[in-house]
Amino acid sequence: MVLALALLGVAVAAWLARVPLQGVAHVQDEIVYELQARVLSEGRLWEEARLPRAAHVFPFVVNEAPTDAHPLGRRYGIFPNGWPLVLAPGVALGLSWLVNPLLHGLLVLVGARLAAATAGPRAALLAAAFLALSPGLLLQAGSRMSHPLCALLAALAALLVAQGPTPRRALALGGALGLLLLTRPVDALALALALALFAPSGARGAWWPAGPPLLLAVGLTLAQNHLLTGDWRLFPQHAWFGAGEPPFPSPAFRFVPGCNALGFGPDIGCEPTFGSLGHTPEKALRGALHNGGLAAKLWLGSPLLLALALAAPARLRNLAGGSWALLALGYGLYWYAGPCLGGRFHHAAAPLVVVAAAAGADALAARLRLPALTPGLLLAAAAWRLSLALPELPGHWGVDARIAQLQARWKDGPALVFVAYGPPWTTPVDLAQTAGSTMSYSAIQRRGMWIEQRQGPLRFAEYQPELVQATAQALGPDLPRLLLVLTGDPGTDRLGPLPSPEPAQQPDLPLPVEPFAVDPTTAPPALPPAVAPADGGGSLDP
Repeated sequence: MVLALALLGVAVAAWLARVPLQGVAHVQDEIVYELQARVLSEGRLWEEARLPRAAHVFPFVVNEAPTDAHPLGRRYGIFPNGWPLVLAPGVALGLSWLVNPLLHGLLVLVGARLAAATAGPRAALLAAAFLALSPGLLLQAGSRMSHPLCALLAALAALLVAQGPTPRRALALGGALGLLLLTRPVDALALALALALFAPSGARGAWWPAGPPLLLAVGLTLAQNHLLTGDWRLFPQHAWFGAGEPPFPSPAFRFVPGCNALGFGPDIGCEPTFGSLGHTPEKALRGALHNGGLAAKLWLGSPLLLALALAAPARLRNLAGGSWALLALGYGLYWYAGPCLGGRFHHAAAPLVVVAAAAGADALAARLRLPALTPGLLLAAAAWRLSLALPELPGHWGVDARIAQLQARWKDGPALVFVAYGPPWTTPVDLAQTAGSTMSYSAIQRRGMWIEQRQGPLRFAEYQPELVQATAQALGPDLPRLLLVLTGDPGTDRLGPLPSPEPAQQPDLPLPVEPFAVDPTTAPPALPPAVAPADGGGSLDP
């Protein structure tokens, strides 16, 4: 029965990934993870720079100009490589959307074993059901975010500790915590501390074989820092924020060295949060409460159901609550609150809290002799919460699958597509624009539709009039040139021949560039039949 529930969880998560989320990455982080996974699957830490750089800007991607040390330049994502390494086989097989659903299925199996080890077999079955259909776990499992891997590693580490020390378990614990460290270091530190504080105190010395894998993970992290930034102490994230080349500059942003550090003070924070720059304990509390509220709603379907965890065995209850509290404290030091698809900064504690709630529900049912329908009612609450989230998923964060659909439908041979940005949903302006200090954030998000396109006959670059010739030289001087005006509303996208450029041509431009507008008299027409849907409309939507 547990295996059947795990397979059900995989099926629901895969459906979320393929249908509401359209089988594509949406959030900036997901898109960058796919870049990193693709490069790792090719046996590299970086790829050559995409030139001209001003036509290929994307958040959280370093696109270095050529140097003597790297004549082709370097392009790479700024995040730790633990999750991209796990994602890489899926990217290589064209199945990246399936990796997190499979991890979700493993989480159900591991969580059920954790419940069995701490609360008995009846709690294990209930835990498997709660985990398989947890709205928060499913939403993350439908994405390409790193948090499902973190949740699985946290549950595995808790299971190993609950089962007691042996040399093999200790080695596995070190491997789980090491991979967690290579994925999200704050999660690893918080969970390791929670295990040390709330796990059984006996035979702690028997866990020493966990040390070597942890030290290896630390060494790999420092080595990656050195290879990418030249300084083993400097993480690529911090280097990117401090490089002064953000893709969406504004006087409100402060991308300077040290702005992305942990801690409090007026100099901490790279963009305004809660109305101002700087990070304070008051902001940390607000961020923790916001993430905690989202988590409470999504993990079990209702915040009230979290009270069930209070009836769980003390060891499991303390570990779940302690892990959650330590994650909240750890991420409280970070200036950005980070809500996305739920309280993602707290997500590593989710399986422990859900298992504790299942164990508490089982204990209460046995004590009060509640009817067998009670677990069904609890799962109905989770299904109701998931149904509320479904309408938000198509076009999540302003990204959808229209460019992937364009690639699949294109029948006219190779071409170079310059992408400009039309108005977002609420702006009644019929002008195409590109990125710059006044460009709306929705246009930046729309870059995510094309920035990592590698399959199909079309090659993409951002439309900068001064860079048309340089872009064509880099991507295909003999290819036909098209202009795609990518709007907030897919029904108003336009695609047609690129107008002859008038501005003087440049080999590259500083980052970022200033915004511009396309003359509406030369703007491309509605989409041609070659890329229109079967009903003949002028939309890229299916």
